[in-house]
Amino acid sequence: MPIEKDPEVARRTEGYSRLAEFMGGTNDFAIFKRFGALSAEDLLYRQAELLDLNRQLNGIRAANRASGHPDRQAYEYDWDALHGSTLPGAEHGNNDEQWKLMLKVRSCIKEYCKS
Repeated sequence: MPIEKDPEVARRTEGYSRLAEFMGGTNDFAIFKRFGALSAEDLLYRQAELLDLNRQLNGIRAANRASGHPDRQAYEYDWDALHGSTLPGAEHGNNDEQWKLMLKVRSCIKEYCKS
C-alpha cells in the first residue's frame, strides 16, 4: 500500500520527501526519534567539561591570590581589574589567564543550558 493516496503527490515525491509529505499532511503520523540516551550522554560530557574548567579556574584563582600582585589579587572581586588584564596597556605582572578561562566557561555554560 503506498504511503500517499494522492497519485500526483506520489508521482512527484520519493524517499524522504515522500515521507515528509505524508507526515506533514497530518499531525497523527509525525514521528521523530528523540535520541534520549545520546542527548543524556552529551549532557554528561558537557558537565564533565564544566567540572574540569571549574577545577582549572580554582587553581588559577589560588595562584592569583598568592601572586603578591595587587591587580591579580583583586581579580576575584574586581571585574575591572580582571577585564583590564587583557588590555594592551595592562600593568606589568597582570595575567589574563583567568579572564580567558572565564570566557571559555561562559561559552560552555551557554551551550550546556541550550542542551
